[in-house]
Amino acid sequence: MSVIAPRRRRPEASLWYGYLRQENSLRKYPRLPHTWARLQDGTYCGSGVMVLRPEVMQRMRAAMERLTHARKNMFKLAHCLGWGNLLNYGLGRLTVARAEKAGQGIFGVRCAGIETPYAELGFNVDDAESLSEARRILQEVGDPYASSRTHG
Repeated sequence: MSVIAPRRRRPEASLWYGYLRQENSLRKYPRLPHTWARLQDGTYCGSGVMVLRPEVMQRMRAAMERLTHARKNMFKLAHCLGWGNLLNYGLGRLTVARAEKAGQGIFGVRCAGIETPYAELGFNVDDAESLSEARRILQEVGDPYASSRTHG
């Protein structure tokens, strides 16, 4: 995915996960709800973009499923990442680099966070509130796909 160009930025990793600064998201979509993580280096949400090397996918599957189910609950997510990270998070000492190391411990592969400036990558339509916001934005700016749909 050229949007985050992971292998060029962090070629040593096997898993890259995109994240977005709160101010970038709020600038473009101020009413969009997110699960924010306040780290020492800033306040972020996940971008929903992940890239991984195909050869590591099978051994990461169970851990990925646990994280996917925990992603909307910071405490469940922290439990998956480890209690030391929960303590660091609670004390405001968790950093992106420490989170990457936690990911390596969970998955057994090198992990790299890739910051994206694109607020659109943080726009997940996965609940009624975000669906409502997506519809409102499409009404405001116009639906670019409306002419390609068949009605009938």
